Amino acid sequence: MFIRKKYLMKKNILTLLAVACMAFTTSAQNMSHINNFMINQLYYSPAAAGMHETQVNVSLLGRIQWASVEGAPKTAILWTDYRTPSQNMALGLLMNTYQYAGFRSNDIHANYAYLLNLNRKIKLSMGLRAGLSSIESSTSRYRIWDENDPMRDRSSFSGTLPKFGTGFQLNAKKFYAGFSLPDFIIVDSRKLLEDSAKFFSRERNYVLMAGNSIRLNDLYTLKPNAAFFYHKDVGTLLKLNALFEIKNYFWAGLTYGTNQSLALLAGSFISSRIRFTYSYDFLIGIRNAGGLIGAHEIGLIVKLDNLTRKKE
Repeated sequence: MFIRKKYLMKKNILTLLAVACMAFTTSAQNMSHINNFMINQLYYSPAAAGMHETQVNVSLLGRIQWASVEGAPKTAILWTDYRTPSQNMALGLLMNTYQYAGFRSNDIHANYAYLLNLNRKIKLSMGLRAGLSSIESSTSRYRIWDENDPMRDRSSFSGTLPKFGTGFQLNAKKFYAGFSLPDFIIVDSRKLLEDSAKFFSRERNYVLMAGNSIRLNDLYTLKPNAAFFYHKDVGTLLKLNALFEIKNYFWAGLTYGTNQSLALLAGSFISSRIRFTYSYDFLIGIRNAGGLIGAHEIGLIVKLDNLTRKKE
């Protein structure tokens, strides 16, 4: 009986390792789906550089899924952008890390956007992205029952992959709409990702985003947003949200995803330069012993314009 239990336990662990490896292959190519996508668009598209009203911005966002589960997915994103005084170019830097169980990926990307005036109110932003993605899978974080098991070596690998992306976006004072391929090219000579050697057959992320700002009066604004994601390995996902904002003070809203997720969003203007954001989302109808299985998302956006300008 004891030997049978040990065998079954070992078999289950190996199965989990195999599933985790498959999940990593997907997650290494698929991007995290954050709830505050409308104010962190640079994560998905290089064309979003310079889209904010302020000239220089810095954002930090952290996302923890299923916080009560050991080895649950965690995402951290840091980005900054700068729009040149001529208003026709913008630069951006994006760094993000994602980890899940024994897997980790770290990315750093430089972004460039050229802004073309279509008329006095609308600009077309054309963006390019170039960077590196470091990925690692390690069985050292797992309890290994058999040190000689071949699954151990198959589950451990690492590498650094050059990545390139592109995007297009229409920007107006109260409206935006864009399309991007954030991983249009991944140079993977070691074939760490599935089918990566076949450029035209490799699966990519496709992202569509749009949003509007509807002024209700001098104090209140309604902001609906939508984001559509597609990757062959995970299918399609549509996220819809609506935010109700009290000018320069507070906002709150809801995000619904077609993966049966619902998120509560809130944020505040800590000062004229700093905005704080928070969201909590969960899968509708799914519970565990500790309550709803959800994800916490916390962010800060800082305006850095005219830091050294003296007050008159």
